[in-house]
Amino acid sequence: IVGWPFARLELAKGDAAWGPAADDNLGLSANAPSFPMVRLRSDFGPFRFTSLHGDLRPCPSRPDSPACCGTADSAASYIVNGTWRTIERRKHVAAHRLEVAVSPWLDVGLQEVVVYGDRGVELAYTIPVMFLWAAQSYLGDQDNLTMGLDLDLHPGRGLRLYAAYLADDMKKLAILSDDFANKFSGQPGLLLVDPVGLRDTAVRVEYVRIEPWVYTHKYPINTYSHYDMPLGHALGPNSDRWSTRCEWRPADGLELTGFARRTRHGDNLVLADGTVVNVGGDLHLGYRAQDERDRKEFLAGVVGKRLEFGLTGRWWPLPSSVWTWRTAR
Repeated sequence: IVGWPFARLELAKGDAAWGPAADDNLGLSANAPSFPMVRLRSDFGPFRFTSLHGDLRPCPSRPDSPACCGTADSAASYIVNGTWRTIERRKHVAAHRLEVAVSPWLDVGLQEVVVYGDRGVELAYTIPVMFLWAAQSYLGDQDNLTMGLDLDLHPGRGLRLYAAYLADDMKKLAILSDDFANKFSGQPGLLLVDPVGLRDTAVRVEYVRIEPWVYTHKYPINTYSHYDMPLGHALGPNSDRWSTRCEWRPADGLELTGFARRTRHGDNLVLADGTVVNVGGDLHLGYRAQDERDRKEFLAGVVGKRLEFGLTGRWWPLPSSVWTWRTAR
């Protein structure tokens, strides 16, 4: 890390999680393994700007990763010492995020993320103040670009409201149509601290909807993933989820958490002859020439439903000592 009064430059292997939600976010979440990156962070008054460029790993076509079967290029390989070796494919991510404290009760975030591969580092994507949308257009519109907007309202009295919106792609001349290229997702939620006078309690309610084909790309190398894990929300395309979580700290060092989740996912159809009817429900299978283009239907395909309940507890025997030690360090 190299720091200045107005910025810091990091060379690290880590992850990035951008957005107002506590766990999964639409743009970047910490679901995938860490990856090497160069990251620039800068704070100036109410503005916070972050820019990064990192190296990702493509989805491995191997028996222990069945989700990625067939994504590798078998022609890009050779035999050496009697062993079949696949030539390593290059994959990268570039991202910018600008956060603005518009007022004491409103924060706004804007971000762009682009995933590209099968070539070296693109200089246009390494310029911190370059609009990635413009850079992708300049480079021939061959990469996987997402753009996001999120709002975080905290008016006080223990209430926080937030919402995030992500556009993976859009058909400019038919933006309101059911064309598969119009790929959007949304994530509203609320957090209520000490509701109805219950001290040391927090309640969070959230809904996530991810349209078909979101995060996918016609070129498998550009899939919005690192290895076989999503860079964005863990739900993946053609899914939605309602979730509620309650946290209670009845004593110093003791935390109890209960949650309930209802998840729906529309998976692709597999016919008796093995043919896959692609409805946009698989992160690793983008649009193909034989797929339906003009009609996109949310939760099409084989719909799976899951209802989950859980209760967890954490206890720190010496919370004051632990906190003092961390502060001292």
